[in-house]
Amino acid sequence: MMNKKAFTLIEMLIVVVLMGIIMTLAIPSVMKIMDSRLGDEVKIHTKLLEQAASLYKYRYRGEFNNNPEAQCFIVNYKTLLDEKLLDEQDIKCNGVIVYKRNSKTDFKKSYFLNCSDKNGAQIKNYKQTDVPTGCVDLDIDQQEIPESNDIMPPIIGGGNNDWVSTDIDIIILGDIVGKDHNEYYISENGATPSKYVTPTGIKSTPTTSEKAVTISENGIHYVWVRTVDKNGNISNWSNRQVANIDKETPAVPIITASDNITSGNLHTKNFVLTFGGGNNISGNSYYYGTTSNPTTMATSVAITPEDDGKKIYVKSCSGANICSDTKTYIVNIKIPPVVDPALIE
Repeated sequence: MMNKKAFTLIEMLIVVVLMGIIMTLAIPSVMKIMDSRLGDEVKIHTKLLEQAASLYKYRYRGEFNNNPEAQCFIVNYKTLLDEKLLDEQDIKCNGVIVYKRNSKTDFKKSYFLNCSDKNGAQIKNYKQTDVPTGCVDLDIDQQEIPESNDIMPPIIGGGNNDWVSTDIDIIILGDIVGKDHNEYYISENGATPSKYVTPTGIKSTPTTSEKAVTISENGIHYVWVRTVDKNGNISNWSNRQVANIDKETPAVPIITASDNITSGNLHTKNFVLTFGGGNNISGNSYYYGTTSNPTTMATSVAITPEDDGKKIYVKSCSGANICSDTKTYIVNIKIPPVVDPALIE
């Protein structure tokens, strides 16, 4: 029978000492790895936070730019989450972001946040007293902006859906009690702008009837106007006015014969003249006739021997009623008579 020998006290002490040495060597390495991983998570979250704060300023740039006297603005960190500009994962924070004005449109961002990782370890810890005082709190200001029935939007006139070849004046009609100024916004699509969008321009003279803006460029333009009262409250945008402008003269038409024979040359069968060419932004209509001022609208005309010797005039007119010079086509058509073979001996 084999004797079982137990560990001696000295052997156990040696094992404990060795384990202690191993732990002493291992723990700093493990902590270094954990700190490195946490550092990476903090860097990633900091970068995402910076992007979210910049996107927020871009989304609500009108509120920043429309307060030229304010030197700093405050946005709650939770607002970035509510706006879905930021998504928390391993790191969670609370606090505010401060935008301090460097210039009219440039701001420096500072972060006053209490953050912790998923295990509850504190990463950053700011005191509320660290936050600058006297800043505009955009979360509160946005909630306090009255609805359109509290501040009536202006009535505007001028502009319509018809194409014109001249500048278009958008006019503000009527006056609003307490108005400080009107703002207008111009776009090339029909989507109603956000209340917080940066206006294209400001009309600061609050008269009973005034010109808000003159539209001069070619194209389709949608124009909105809103009112800002003396307390800085902003109305909704008024109903849009459409300005369709085409000042370009259409190109002289291209006249193409269906048998590809050019003007003045002999045709030996009936053919069709087709009118075309470059199109203006407002579209084109073609007119033809036998005088230098053609009035019949068409894109083509059938030619028969009855038209022999005629000069066909064609012009192109834009949707804004600007017309090109005319182009002519001289008809020379002789169709040989058909001979009955039975009459030929």
